[in-house]
Amino acid sequence: MRRHLRWLAILGIPAAAAAVDHDNVDAGRPLRFEDAQPVALHEWAIEIGPAFASQSRGRAGLALAAEAVHGFAMDTQMSLGVVAAAGDRAGSRETGLGVETLEIGVLHAFNRELRRLPALALRAGAEFSPGGDRDGALLRVRTVASRGLVHYDRLHLNLDADFAIGTPSGERTFRPGAMLGYSRPLGFPRRFDSTGVAEFGVRASEVEGAGAVASLGAGLRQQVSVRTVLDLGIRSELASRGAPHEALAVVAGCSVGF
Repeated sequence: MRRHLRWLAILGIPAAAAAVDHDNVDAGRPLRFEDAQPVALHEWAIEIGPAFASQSRGRAGLALAAEAVHGFAMDTQMSLGVVAAAGDRAGSRETGLGVETLEIGVLHAFNRELRRLPALALRAGAEFSPGGDRDGALLRVRTVASRGLVHYDRLHLNLDADFAIGTPSGERTFRPGAMLGYSRPLGFPRRFDSTGVAEFGVRASEVEGAGAVASLGAGLRQQVSVRTVLDLGIRSELASRGAPHEALAVVAGCSVGF
């Protein structure tokens, strides 16, 4: 099972029933980074939540993301997700209500954290845009390294390589990025039911000739039952040379395991 399930047993919660863990951070819940720990073998989780974002053009939009995650093999999970959006969104002229993206991905953990080696994982996936003004697909490869610090604090380095296929002229085909995430259980050792998260990232803009986009974020993951975690986060982006970006976004959500 996931890291720190032994603490669920100490708190009197049956480990066999534990399906989601506030200290196991997933991308989008509520920030963009993730740790190197997949869900347990045969475990399922449903993650869903809205995001309200103010864009660099001064208008706002609302998105709803839903994802199903399954531990279909040892140390390996598969995910299927969909994002629906309405209003303004970064990098798109579309404003109507509709399905923004469909996503599929696989994450494999190569090793657990050792004294001299961080936990390492690799995620590969694809994102498709079934409607609107975004054509083609986006292939994504993410390398994840997680390392524990003192008092159960952890750092998570995410290195991204995105490859756009069939995009319109004027958009980059290769879009690298890096994200440094931080997670800390709050209230430990008296309590072990919430985790604070923060991130700093830099990525290439989708638009050729535009500058890089830097992002900051902070959030909270709160365990409300053995099978349910709520999350809330806020993030902001800064860009140079007119790159489209989210000026401010508020994300909330819920993860349910079974």
